[in-house]
Amino acid sequence: MKRTLIIGGTGMLGGVVDHLVRKGEKVTVLARSREKFTRMLERYGLSEQEAAFLQEDYFDTSALIRALMEHIKLNGMFDEAVIWMRSSAGESFEAVMEFLSKTCGHLDVFRLHGSSAAYQPLPENHFQSINMHHIILGFKIEDGESRWLTNAEISEGVNAALETRIPVIITGITEPCHRRPGY
Repeated sequence: MKRTLIIGGTGMLGGVVDHLVRKGEKVTVLARSREKFTRMLERYGLSEQEAAFLQEDYFDTSALIRALMEHIKLNGMFDEAVIWMRSSAGESFEAVMEFLSKTCGHLDVFRLHGSSAAYQPLPENHFQSINMHHIILGFKIEDGESRWLTNAEISEGVNAALETRIPVIITGITEPCHRRPGY
């Protein structure tokens, strides 16, 4: 049974939490709001016994690492992580990666990126014990109109990445660039 950490799992990644719980995996969701976590569980018909909750703001790097350290002491190491952190939280992301690489040994990390990541080099993985997977969130064009992906479409793409384990997956489309919603 795998242990999966999901950072940012109360909104668009709720379908990933549901998918993993129904597969029998141990899931820990790190997010700021217990209320949003509870709503996500209700939306998918899950209980608090099926997914653990770590309440922390990932912008507070030291508190974030302390919370992860405590959780691992009590519950064991993670086998994989799904991480959706804003680009403005780069320091926290690096701290999480360093912590996971030193604490959990070999693990898979699935990092979500916005559509602009398709137009630039992806960040290099400088942690030998981490097998990095990048999930680029694109958009859709329907009836001539472009739109961002729905939470369900994002979760489907992440679930596909978790199953296939390929290094880079694009959910939706990223071209033509000028058709991105709002551009």
